[in-house]
Amino acid sequence: MTVSSANQSIYVSESGEGRVTVLGLNGKVKGEYRDDQLGQPRQLAADSAGVMYLCDYSDTIHLLSPQCQKVKVLLTRQDGLYCPRSVCYCENTGKLFVGMVGDTIKVYQVS
Repeated sequence: MTVSSANQSIYVSESGEGRVTVLGLNGKVKGEYRDDQLGQPRQLAADSAGVMYLCDYSDTIHLLSPQCQKVKVLLTRQDGLYCPRSVCYCENTGKLFVGMVGDTIKVYQVS
């Protein structure tokens, strides 16, 4: 789960359901994200513009718009992902930190 102050929303990853649910700060559902390429969504990170980075245990990182729509699959196994579990975006450096099984952290320049 993460909160985006840019668009006043709470994003909840539901791994068992294969989706991300978007809630307003009042708790009401605003929308959801599902995709054929999304397997087991895990942690999310947001930048200051409300762009979301969604960590999928099925070896992908999805880039989502502030409206929780797919922009693209940003990273895959071909980029070195293996069962990613956590993600953190650093606004100052434009780097995405991805934690994976086996106590591995990979760093990607994304902006």
